[in-house]
Amino acid sequence: MASMNWADITRLHKEGRLPKQTEDAAGEVAPQLVEVALSTSDQHGRFVDWNAWRAITSILDASSAGRLGYRINRFIFNGDMLDFYELSKYPKDPAVEEPLDVDLAAWYTMVGDVRSRLDDGEPIDVVPGNHDIRYELYMRSDAKKLSGLKLLELPKVLKIEEYRATMHDRAGFMFGDTRVFHGETVRQHAGESAKGEMIAWGTSGTSGHVHRLAKFMKTSDGKTMTWTESGCLCKLEAEYMTRPPNWQHGAVLLFRYSDGSVIHELVRIVDGRVQGTLGMLVHG
Repeated sequence: MASMNWADITRLHKEGRLPKQTEDAAGEVAPQLVEVALSTSDQHGRFVDWNAWRAITSILDASSAGRLGYRINRFIFNGDMLDFYELSKYPKDPAVEEPLDVDLAAWYTMVGDVRSRLDDGEPIDVVPGNHDIRYELYMRSDAKKLSGLKLLELPKVLKIEEYRATMHDRAGFMFGDTRVFHGETVRQHAGESAKGEMIAWGTSGTSGHVHRLAKFMKTSDGKTMTWTESGCLCKLEAEYMTRPPNWQHGAVLLFRYSDGSVIHELVRIVDGRVQGTLGMLVHG
């Protein structure tokens, strides 16, 4: 079979004529793209920046319309989808405190937006972050007499089953060779936290937590590992900070191939619009 470049593969995919295998110039069978996931993090419930969130839904719409040359067929909420501000152990601003229903209403809107844009069998993954587990910690301490009720467990509260999603534990899950994990390592500059996570896990991966958008790569013995920081989708200010924080709106596209390898592509969002080549495809 003659060798094929990416433009040929994209064209054949659009036409529904993509062969099961292609060969590179050396005659080797080339891995095929089998799944594309859009990974997001740090919406923080009531604190979500709705313009940034609409940029995410516009990416899904462009995918469904065939404008991207590939279909996004998996969506990941990689932690801190909610904030649970009132349940925090830290000092709180009374002006910010609101009923927990405000957080949950934001979550139901976001997960509903995603579910309506994916086909029924296409997965939604939910990985809890440190803000999400504030609820569970509160139930185990301040409301421990209620903590055994299945009705009040976090997956029930988030309606995970109703939205046909999968909730993972805090360690996340493997997507091909890439770990999807909310994150625990915090370093000062973009990319440094990704480096720390890669060292800790020893794999490629993607995480949020630090609200920065960055990529760290390392090649050793001919093998390249990648860890991405997926930015955030919350408002780019915080009531506890005196100056604007070093945060960036964004997400990460994960392209999984038949050999298990995953290519990471950063998605930058500025003023509610996707930037770069992807932005031109999304916004026309």
